[in-house]
Amino acid sequence: MKISEELLKKYLNGECTAKEREFVEEWMNSEAEIDSGLSEDDVSEMEQRIQYRFEKTYPFVDSGTSSTKGSPWLKYAAVVAIFIAVGATVYWFLNPLDTQLIDTSVTWEDYEIKESKRGERPIVKLSDGSTVHLNSESILKFPETFSDSHRTVYLDGHAHFDISKNPDKPFIIYTERSKTQVLGTSFDINTRRKPGETEVIVTSGRVAFSGKDKTGNLVTLQLDDRAVLSSDNNMVTDKVDARTLTAWTKNQLIFENQTLEEIMGVAERWFDIQVKISDADLSRRTFTYASENPSLKEFLDFMGEVGRFEYHISDKEVTIVSSSFPGK
Repeated sequence: MKISEELLKKYLNGECTAKEREFVEEWMNSEAEIDSGLSEDDVSEMEQRIQYRFEKTYPFVDSGTSSTKGSPWLKYAAVVAIFIAVGATVYWFLNPLDTQLIDTSVTWEDYEIKESKRGERPIVKLSDGSTVHLNSESILKFPETFSDSHRTVYLDGHAHFDISKNPDKPFIIYTERSKTQVLGTSFDINTRRKPGETEVIVTSGRVAFSGKDKTGNLVTLQLDDRAVLSSDNNMVTDKVDARTLTAWTKNQLIFENQTLEEIMGVAERWFDIQVKISDADLSRRTFTYASENPSLKEFLDFMGEVGRFEYHISDKEVTIVSSSFPGK
């Protein structure tokens, strides 16, 4: 068996046998010189062009190394470009579990950016018919038109995805620390739950969720499954009521046994306010609350009555202080 254009194309298309795949990957990881028919200067120029195109197209994807020049993946990319021509597809190996297609037909300039401010929860319609509910203070990057092979977007913040089913074009969402891949389903991704954490909650279908780097775990989630990826790449899964936890997409504000500090953290983005809780003990008390599209006054009046606290509003600043209500 030898490396050939046909074999590389089979590998790129996922059509290799197990033995062929092993052979190609051993070759890719070897230190052997590649007989490309090009001079060292030509290969160096090819590497630089591929690296530049890669960084322009996928700026959020970390190579995992401080120096990529001369690395096996660049040698491999150069040869693939020689075989299949510059501007064709190039693979980037994110981790041992899978590969991610980099489609150079979609350049960074083709990506649109939707950013939501505090108090805003816009709905974004994608070119494939998928819908994204973007929560407050979140950013979604997506191409105007998806490629023929896959659908890839980037998220910073909190969003709920309702993905149009297409078995031939996987839908992939990258955050700073994670990768989520689906064919057609609905789910919630939140990078603002706690610093350094990424949370995924599934409301229908199945989702493959993993850490972005090579030590990331991979889990398959289905209805009412939740996975939380920590800053040190530990993965924890549990069962939840997905409908309740994603009620924000229907303008429903729901909290169940959450601390006042956690609740007010969400309220800050929901109502575009700043909240200061003067009593540390009060901030740790837990509450349950549910309402559809409440006003700020309705929300604070209810929480104040149940929580036995008073509040004062000055412009967009809310100060919460303990009350002398009986039973406190």
